[in-house]
Amino acid sequence: MRYQKTVASILGAALLAATLSGCTTGTKQTLDDPDSAYVKQKDDLPTMVKQFSGPNLAIILSGLKLKGESLKVYDEETTASMRSADHQALDLLRQTTFKPEKCQQKVLDSYADQESIPAAFSQANLNNHATVVRTQLRAYDSVAQAQKAIKVQRDLAQACPTYAVTAPGDKSLRFTTAAADYPLDGAQDGLMMTSRTDPGKSQLATTEVGVFQRVGNLEIRVYFDGKNPVKDANEVRAELQRFVTYLGQALIAKAK
Repeated sequence: MRYQKTVASILGAALLAATLSGCTTGTKQTLDDPDSAYVKQKDDLPTMVKQFSGPNLAIILSGLKLKGESLKVYDEETTASMRSADHQALDLLRQTTFKPEKCQQKVLDSYADQESIPAAFSQANLNNHATVVRTQLRAYDSVAQAQKAIKVQRDLAQACPTYAVTAPGDKSLRFTTAAADYPLDGAQDGLMMTSRTDPGKSQLATTEVGVFQRVGNLEIRVYFDGKNPVKDANEVRAELQRFVTYLGQALIAKAK
């Protein structure tokens, strides 16, 4: 797919270069012609590793728009609190009963998160508040770690297309998972993960869709909760394409 030059991409790359590099040395080519720099180094992106702080990632994540809407990027303190809450939820999962039993570790792996890994989170309501979208952007220490973060999602769907969970108090839930490729130009390991939760007893089932993309050691997750999350995930493909290109520009612009 041919990369199209836009004023937004030029300004975005210039902002990234100025903000992320900390100096102008070695960034002149990117500042003068970010499109040219992106095209020239695009083939290097799959193995590219750069260091980003949480605030760096928050700046980058603020460039994402979905269905024309900007998302609220959380500050460091709020993001840390959300990650801590996720860890507490994992402790609860360890106390539940899974059938088949092998699915417990698969689920735990799919939610694993090392709080030492820099991250930025954001959220927005779309479709007149009918859809909640949540995003998570992480900068791993290596490409292998970023690859694994997506691989465990696919492994869960392959090993446990259906499983049941019984929590303390005998409350049971049934889950159905499915993984499908979601390729975007300039990104790797593109995946769309669909998870359906059925609480039974005449209660309505709910579906969540997660889109996962990797650009070098950066990994972006976009989760959709709403009436038709699969449709939502497919409708924002063009905007996600622009954002992964933006991630590629960030990697190229970053000094180290």
